[in-house]
Amino acid sequence: MSATRPSTISDVMVAAADLEDAEFERDRLAMAFGEAIRQALATGHTHVQIARAANLPEAEVRRLADVPPTGAEPVPDGLSFPTPRTSDAAV
Repeated sequence: MSATRPSTISDVMVAAADLEDAEFERDRLAMAFGEAIRQALATGHTHVQIARAANLPEAEVRRLADVPPTGAEPVPDGLSFPTPRTSDAAV
């Protein structure tokens, strides 16, 4: 006799997967929005102008402008990547 999952557990699993998809899409859109903001800034628009156009607080526009571009790996604050060392004999 095989046990079947109760419908409510399946609903929870589907809802969790849907939420994960929505969070991924939100992150993707935030990166795209940040890129659009950076492009607008590069063409001479101010944070205030962009905030008005987006109907967002200026602080939110500044925060989104700092979101790394798509494909970029964020560097955690206070950490740096190790640099290759050359041996003293090679110098």
